[in-house]
Amino acid sequence: NVTTTLSNMKQINNTNDIDYKIQLYINSAMCMIESPHECITWMDLLAKFRKENNNLVECAQTKILTTSLIIDFLTYLGHWNMEFPLSYYKMFPNMVEGYNLSGLFILTEGNLPSEQFLNSFSSEICQSKLFSTEAISNNLLEVIQLFNEAKMYELSLVAYQSLLPYYYITNDYKKQRECHSNLVDLNTLLLDREKMDNRSNPNFYITTFVGTDFGELNGQEFIHRENVSFITTFANYLTTCYEKSIENLVIVKPEDDREYHNKNCIYVSYAYPLPDDKNHSLFDSNYKIDKFYQDEESTKHTIVRKIFTTKNSFPYIQKRIPIVDTQIMQITKLDKACQVVQSIINLFPSEFPRKTLRKRLKKILLDDLNFMEHVGLLVKTDIYTNAELHKLCKKYYE
Repeated sequence: NVTTTLSNMKQINNTNDIDYKIQLYINSAMCMIESPHECITWMDLLAKFRKENNNLVECAQTKILTTSLIIDFLTYLGHWNMEFPLSYYKMFPNMVEGYNLSGLFILTEGNLPSEQFLNSFSSEICQSKLFSTEAISNNLLEVIQLFNEAKMYELSLVAYQSLLPYYYITNDYKKQRECHSNLVDLNTLLLDREKMDNRSNPNFYITTFVGTDFGELNGQEFIHRENVSFITTFANYLTTCYEKSIENLVIVKPEDDREYHNKNCIYVSYAYPLPDDKNHSLFDSNYKIDKFYQDEESTKHTIVRKIFTTKNSFPYIQKRIPIVDTQIMQITKLDKACQVVQSIINLFPSEFPRKTLRKRLKKILLDDLNFMEHVGLLVKTDIYTNAELHKLCKKYYE
């Protein structure tokens, strides 16, 4: 374990690839699973690294995971008998209800520290402030601050719901009052539709690594969650990550249709979340998502749609998640135009006046002829009949 950790530290210092660094931090924590303090220390270092790089959401996810690890260690020692609040599952979208929060990540079956080994740490852990209700509540307060800075107020509210039980246990009435007061403020903010809809959402990109110099990355595809809006900016970021370690590096953007020989290429393009058939706020459309799509024109009237499934859901502790499945289907351009209309409809609450909604839709479609290139949703509409949709959208595919 010590040898592996030293090797990881050396690689962390020698690479500019942020995603690779993150994996090294995770590997180091896993290597220290039988050394609770060291394991938590590595997770704290990962959170610090995320914060320094302004990856606020990923930092919050890391802090949530660290909190769950602390609880897991205490649980295995028999010093914790509280169940995880259901709100934990909302904060950490990769969790499966019914399992320990960190159980799918580090403390997996076959990788658990022995009971005898953990017992030897019992007195040490119990005497440490790191493994205490206070530490857990402080971590959750940091999570709330990070979510607020990232303007993910929905998750801040959920984090408060996770925090309150600890204040109930300790009968800390002052903290309870502060939490309830902050919850009222958050709910008021969330009800302000104008402010909520003006939040910027992350962009998603697909990368494909092709070249022997990439090692294990060669041939792999990933979805990236980034806060940059332009593919050129993201391409420059990739160049910074790999130009020192990879020779003959080429970042290939969508408009580049040249063939490259004897080069190490990273193909990069946009990806778009593929929501389900429910009404979605802008927040929900970019939360707990593991399916994305790309559209390519096939004929005058049809489009080839690729649907990608990632190994984990966003947001996650990593900004880059591997693609594990790709499906290809064909749709008509009229279908896509109808999907765009429905995706707009789904952003409005059900009580929104139908007449006003029709005017909004018409204005959006007239103002932005390319709007349908950026969104899509495979659902039926209950505001427009099929005939009305056909009439409204017909000009966009002819």
